[in-house]
Amino acid sequence: CCRIDGGVNRGDGSWHMETTIDLLTALRSPRIVSLPVVFVMDGPADFETMPLRVSDAPAGSRTVFSLADSSSEELQITVQRQLASLNLNTAALLAGAGGGHAVLHVGLVAVTTDSEGHVMSSVPAEIMVNMSAAMERPAFDPSTLVLFGSDAPAVAYVGFEFEANLRGYQAVGVTDYVGYTVGVLPPGVQMSTVRGRGTSVSDAAEMTLRWTPCLSDLGLYVVCIDIVNSEGLAATQRCLRLSVELDQRPSLSISLDGMEIAENGPPPQPLYIGRRYHFMVSAIDSNAKDHLTIAVNGSLPPDAVLLDASSSATSAMTSRELVFAPKHNHGGYNTLHCFTATDACGTSTHCGGEVCVGRQDTVNRCFRVMVQRCEYTLRAGEELQQIANIYHSDWLQLWSHNEHILSPDEALQPGTILHIGRTYDVQPYDTLEAVSQRFGMSKDAFVALNADMMGKEDGQAVCTSIQDCQNLGPGPGQMYQWCILPSSCTGQRASIYTV
Repeated sequence: CCRIDGGVNRGDGSWHMETTIDLLTALRSPRIVSLPVVFVMDGPADFETMPLRVSDAPAGSRTVFSLADSSSEELQITVQRQLASLNLNTAALLAGAGGGHAVLHVGLVAVTTDSEGHVMSSVPAEIMVNMSAAMERPAFDPSTLVLFGSDAPAVAYVGFEFEANLRGYQAVGVTDYVGYTVGVLPPGVQMSTVRGRGTSVSDAAEMTLRWTPCLSDLGLYVVCIDIVNSEGLAATQRCLRLSVELDQRPSLSISLDGMEIAENGPPPQPLYIGRRYHFMVSAIDSNAKDHLTIAVNGSLPPDAVLLDASSSATSAMTSRELVFAPKHNHGGYNTLHCFTATDACGTSTHCGGEVCVGRQDTVNRCFRVMVQRCEYTLRAGEELQQIANIYHSDWLQLWSHNEHILSPDEALQPGTILHIGRTYDVQPYDTLEAVSQRFGMSKDAFVALNADMMGKEDGQAVCTSIQDCQNLGPGPGQMYQWCILPSSCTGQRASIYTV
């Protein structure tokens, strides 16, 4: 430490410090958070701004700052968003002191009143401002100035470590070392030792601020820092505004081929038997230090595989790939499938032993898996007879459903869509048994073409009116459909129109 008298450092001399505390009003007295000595360098800007903040003020109270000497035209106090600032006209102050160096004692008074306007406390404070036009002083690195230059405060999430790396050096002139002076810190903030001498750009002085805030720390904080060399010259004080907030809820999305699927909706493109689909289930959090977990909420599509998570090293983002290849008996499959994303709760060693320091959120998102009926995607080497055998039919009948295949003997190209039957508009009171018997199909063959009929009870009607059948249809005004592969040999010869 050092004693300052008239702006001169006297660290090797004797000094004495005293302070008095009024124990009756100490809990209500506002405290001004700022460095006792502020170094201001005359630069391109003619004005410098120093924030003033009150902590531990009672709820509902209001604190007003004023200057002890209100006649000074070079000093002004402004208030914006409940933060008071002391503005100095450095150009005028330096000019009045001869242009090279000036030391200014600023007297302030902070008056706190209750909701009815009654004065609760009045606290005087004094700040010494050391102004110099000399350029042989340390400076913050541009990467550090970014921390102080943003209009929006930096965000620290409850239960997660906030980290700010400070870097500075003296590029002009000679000094033995460069260090940092830090103002009042919130409880729990830790500052590392200084690494590097700071005598050049390549040997910068670096210090790291770390803080894992607790739930009781919610709010806005100001941490003021300056960088000073061994001769006592310092850069202009900079202040970091920190907003302590609760961790936000993560977002969860499901996409196919880069196209996001709407909540509870089907994929933007139809799914066909014989193809393989890769769905991406992705979760993202605004808190880059959060940890996300994606899990299945219910069941996966039949024979689908959910691969392990892959995480991003630059942000709280994780994703899992869902691989689904509809098989021959998945036509007509129509089921909602859901996933959850859960973030971490946060931890801290100084929050009173709480297991969950912050807030843990779980979000849910679903999408509908719908596989096209009566359509099959050919793979390499497959022929009509092979496909017909799968569905208990013959190549002649299958060929009759595919007018685009001119000859049953032609080589079929992989990826060709093959119609393996025709669609039938379900009528009121239709049952699986009645329709399959009418068209000469076994129950197993019928279910193989209509996966949504798996597990239906015998004799159970799927709809009892035209409106009911349309409500189950693929779109407004469209009837619910089944896929059938009729057999002229075993089907009923009579129809509903036969007398």
